[in-house]
Amino acid sequence: MATTEQIDQLRRMIDDRNTPYTYSDDELNDRLLGYSLETVASVIWGEKAAGYADMVNMTEAGSSRSLSDLHKNALAMSSHYAGLSSEEDEVDPSGFTTVRRITRL
Repeated sequence: MATTEQIDQLRRMIDDRNTPYTYSDDELNDRLLGYSLETVASVIWGEKAAGYADMVNMTEAGSSRSLSDLHKNALAMSSHYAGLSSEEDEVDPSGFTTVRRITRL
């Protein structure tokens, strides 16, 4: 079970600090079971990048918004936290754990 401090730290890592929260405490707790803060943060930033993937840059009336930067930056954050996670954590970007072949003796 994750501590309140760990959940608060994860919220800071994934930029989910304003209420209403995107992720509930229970959901973050479940995601932290068996994984490091860095691994979970990497997966969540990957999810955020998927949500930003179809955003485009807009220019109108003399102003512009580079919304595609959200996708690029979310991927950068995902890679950053993946690089910080321990080698024992093996989670693919979809958030599913790696499955290995089990041989019965």
